[in-house]
Amino acid sequence: MAQIVKNFANENGTDFSHAFSHAWYKLTTRDMGPWARCQGSSVPPPQEFQKPLPPAPTPPVDFDDLRKSLLPVVTQGREALFVRLAFSCSQTFRQTDYQGGCNGARVLSPPESNWPMNANLNPTLELRNPVKEQFGEDLTWSDLIVLAGTSSVASVMGIETLDFCGGRSDADPDDASQQVSERNTNTNTASEP
Repeated sequence: MAQIVKNFANENGTDFSHAFSHAWYKLTTRDMGPWARCQGSSVPPPQEFQKPLPPAPTPPVDFDDLRKSLLPVVTQGREALFVRLAFSCSQTFRQTDYQGGCNGARVLSPPESNWPMNANLNPTLELRNPVKEQFGEDLTWSDLIVLAGTSSVASVMGIETLDFCGGRSDADPDDASQQVSERNTNTNTASEP
């Protein structure tokens, strides 16, 4: 502790100024969510605590071809499974820190995959695997989940397609969201303990 005080008390105060500016930035932006929400000309690059997502694949897959490949998978009485998966994915969004949601597909990784509201999603996830393998790295799990849900809703409504906006990216499974307390895992406005 004494060494930290000595470092902060050096003549020009650069160590203290550096530490304070980083701590202040985290304190004032931690609950704003992704780095892209920060505004101004002096915003630093994305920080680890902001959980930046990697860029989406470019060019993305042909979503019309993807729809055609999904149709046999999401129909035949399976529509409710894919609507539930898309809903569960979107339900991981937390207003408190703008983490989660379908962009990032965090529903596939802990802690979100372990939430009670996301129980028993594995059979639905397995049904999508052949489509994911067909399109490879150009297709993100995030876009696949959302388009499968959208296509399922369209099928139930008896219409050909619903609007879909692709271009999501997948979070690194090793870059887990911060755990929230058990009492808050059933709501999309969960806060940290």
